[in-house]
Amino acid sequence: MSRHNDHPGVELILQALEEIEYGSLVITIHDSKITQVEKTVKSRFPLESKTFPAEAHSTFSPKK
Repeated sequence: MSRHNDHPGVELILQALEEIEYGSLVITIHDSKITQVEKTVKSRFPLESKTFPAEAHSTFSPKK
């Protein structure tokens, strides 16, 4: 296996990995060559704590 550190796809992959906090990176390879790089970035927001009255949970009855 040869190393292709000078391949532009490798640099693009490394840059994408540094930029993504949450998400995915899909690398498509044909004939042992990088042909496509897809980056999906997700933004996450902290959930606010929601409190419900205790009676709201106890009065729930699923439909039969």
